[in-house]
Amino acid sequence: MSTFSLPSESLRFYQHTSQPIRRLAQERGIDIESEIDHLIKDSNPFKKQAAVKLLLALDNDKLLLKYSRSVISILLRRHRLLPEERKESTVLYYFRKCALQLFKKLPQHTDTLIQEYLADNNETVRNESASIYHNTLSSRFKQEPEIGESHRIAFNRLLWSAVNHPEDSMSEAIDFFRYCKEDFQQLAVDRFSDLRGGPTCLNN
Repeated sequence: MSTFSLPSESLRFYQHTSQPIRRLAQERGIDIESEIDHLIKDSNPFKKQAAVKLLLALDNDKLLLKYSRSVISILLRRHRLLPEERKESTVLYYFRKCALQLFKKLPQHTDTLIQEYLADNNETVRNESASIYHNTLSSRFKQEPEIGESHRIAFNRLLWSAVNHPEDSMSEAIDFFRYCKEDFQQLAVDRFSDLRGGPTCLNN
């Protein structure tokens, strides 16, 4: 059982600033980590939400790596682990935000985790993973001046998802290729051999 508990006002930090929680983490790092561990394992969805909000505020690579499998697993298997949460719930919002942060900071590691769960061939897993890749590329327009490793991986994953599931015309993968513009021309050139068989599928 956790012996340390953050005051309720601290759990609302993300609406304002993450600086106070980072200062607290410097002073009581072990306690903060223990609290995250306690919260993310709790059966209450809002306790899990509090855990990922803490991870987002701390923005610590070591902690993100430690809890990466938990975050990705809970989000991609939400149909089993968070069955009461509807698609647009705040709990899922913060899990998606944390998954995106993980992919940007640890792209290879996070992609490997995602691919493990995609082996389930479950629609929810497929949709949530496509959303992570899609949001990685979409967020570039607002924050990322250059194409990095996370963008290259995301582009390739969305390409193959669109090619492998051309019948799903509403998927985020096909939606991305339907509207993407010249910003990703170089990535398309790099993947030309992959794209040769793709246009027919993507236009259906």
